[in-house]
Amino acid sequence: MKRLLLLTVIFLTGCAVVPSGTWELADSETGVVVTDVQSRTVRADCLIEKNKIMIPREPGYNNCGGSSGFIAGACGGGNYNKLQAYKADLHQAKSERYEVYNICLLKSGLSEVWVPDSQP
Repeated sequence: MKRLLLLTVIFLTGCAVVPSGTWELADSETGVVVTDVQSRTVRADCLIEKNKIMIPREPGYNNCGGSSGFIAGACGGGNYNKLQAYKADLHQAKSERYEVYNICLLKSGLSEVWVPDSQP
């Protein structure tokens, strides 16, 4: 949710201002940034859990072998459906990964927050 808000702000303000900073772990209740070894271990464990959800491979496409006109359209017509199904599966897998990662962090009492770089 916080990332969506940040992306919305960036979109609405345009390219004139590009924030620089990093995503850091913070205590979910107090919001205080945590930098100890235990928090890095939690992040690594959550990344491992997230990566257990497989990202689908791009499908193979029909090769129409130099056909043209109606024959090429009929032969390659199934490619569109394969591509759309792949995109839906990819979106689903990425959404599940995002949810698993955030839930894992919350179970550990942490959340990710955007920490802007200090201005000179």
